[in-house]
Amino acid sequence: AATVPREGRTLGKTAPPATGDFPFLRKAADFYRAFAEQNRDDPNSRWQIGKAWWRIGEIRTALGDDNKGELAREPAEQAYQTALTIWQTMGNELPGDAETRQQVASACNWRAYASYRRKEFAKALQYYHRAVQFDPGNAAFHNSLAWALAMCPDPEFRNPQQAVDLAAKAVRLHPGHMGFWNTLGVAQYRAGQWDAAIESLHKSDALEGGKGSSFNGFSL
Repeated sequence: AATVPREGRTLGKTAPPATGDFPFLRKAADFYRAFAEQNRDDPNSRWQIGKAWWRIGEIRTALGDDNKGELAREPAEQAYQTALTIWQTMGNELPGDAETRQQVASACNWRAYASYRRKEFAKALQYYHRAVQFDPGNAAFHNSLAWALAMCPDPEFRNPQQAVDLAAKAVRLHPGHMGFWNTLGVAQYRAGQWDAAIESLHKSDALEGGKGSSFNGFSL
């Protein structure tokens, strides 16, 4: 099944912005924007500029309330996309340490999860792909993308064979995870690979101690 991200929801080690102090949040957004604008021509500042835009996205998300959430979402999304575009253009110049890449990947994975829950499937898949790209050794990110491609409520966005490939990578990275074998079985089922699906789902059951997961039973 899909893995719900429990950490890494914000980029870096700072907490997501609280919603209680709107004037402070607006000043903070202005600060990050000023930093990004003042340093936009400095190639050595691109990583930090991307972080500033991502933080602006988090602040804009926090500023959206029940009445203005839909209006706030698009500017927030633009800020997130600006950050991703900057990091994409950096290529191999993105900070090479694993912690930095994991931070970016976790932030993308959380955005994917949030977009998927809002049924913004194209956006969600884009973020899931970025998470895998930034942290290719993370089995959970492969699993989440595989589940989305196999089980997306909108058939237009399904890609069962790609889901199989991603889920297979997840179980190679973490062969003892029951949920990852379940995702592989479901993806294989969607791809018409019946025998392989049954084998994977039974493997998932075995890893759960033979209890018989309802997820596996439904697919079988």
